[in-house]
Amino acid sequence: MAEKAPKKTHSEMLAEYATYRKWPNRNYIHTGSGESYYLLNLAFDVNTQELTAVYSFNAMPQFKFTRPMSEFVEKFTEGHSAR
Repeated sequence: MAEKAPKKTHSEMLAEYATYRKWPNRNYIHTGSGESYYLLNLAFDVNTQELTAVYSFNAMPQFKFTRPMSEFVEKFTEGHSAR
């Protein structure tokens, strides 16, 4: 069985959140598909305490997605789609 990561303190979570606090409420382009998404909010996963991005597909805003913020940073760039 995999060992659990130690629980983060509230201070550690707040510091991690502060790193990306200006990112929500902006458009981002997926570097692979070129599709446009809107970052709605940041949230912590209840099981892992990993910071996650909560975002929607601009063409269909009823579709909401989550992914670890570390992956979001790698796969999205700020901006508007050229489509």
